[in-house]
Formats: sequence, C-alpha cells, structure tokens
Amino acid sequence: MVLARYSIKQHRWWLVLVVCAGLGGCSFGLGRPSLTSPDPALKIPAMKQAAASRNTHAIPALLAALSSHDPAVRFYANNALEAITGRHFGYVYYASRADRRKAIDRWCQWYAHAKRGFH
Repeated sequence: MVLARYSIKQHRWWLVLVVCAGLGGCSFGLGRPSLTSPDPALKIPAMKQAAASRNTHAIPALLAALSSHDPAVRFYANNALEAITGRHFGYVYYASRADRRKAIDRWCQWYAHAKRGFH
C-alpha cells in the first residue's frame, strides 16, 4: 500500500513537469534572473532589480523588452525604464502595436541622445 502511494505521487510530479514544460513556463526557480532570458519568470525579476538599483546599463535590454509579445514583460520593462530614467514617453503596455511602436521610437530617440551621460 505504501509503495502504491509513492508511485502515484511520483507520477503526479512528473505530470506537473511535463505539463509545465509543454506550456513553456514553470521555471521552478531554476536559473538566475536575467534581462536576456526568454523566460518571463526570470526576466521580470531582473527588470525589478534593475529598477530598484536604477541600473542604467539595463536600458538597452529594457527598450528591447518593450516589443515583447508578453504583456507582463512589456509592463515591467516600461515600469523599470520610468523608474531608472524618471521619463515617460506615452508607452502603454496594452495599447495597439502601432501605438506602442510610436512610444518605443520616442524612448529610443531619447536614449540615443541621453546615453552619453549614463556611462
């Protein structure tokens, strides 16, 4: 009886792993936060860290993340950029792609002129 319960629990664990892997998520805390990670579960904490430390070196990666297909990544990228720079260029993470593109262009134009002062 104990052996039967063990294999059912083990089977459930593997099922959870397979389902999460199939959905493309569930990092289970594996890996370190990284602005370049394709996994939002690792990218978003890195964005929060960049915002909290006002890390200007993170700006290029955050600008790139504004174009993400994931709305949560876009949200946190914009929040981090605003926290780091104190600027707001009308970016709305849930706006149409065309409206987001216009705001991204404004961010990029600003950064092209401002980056000399950051390094």
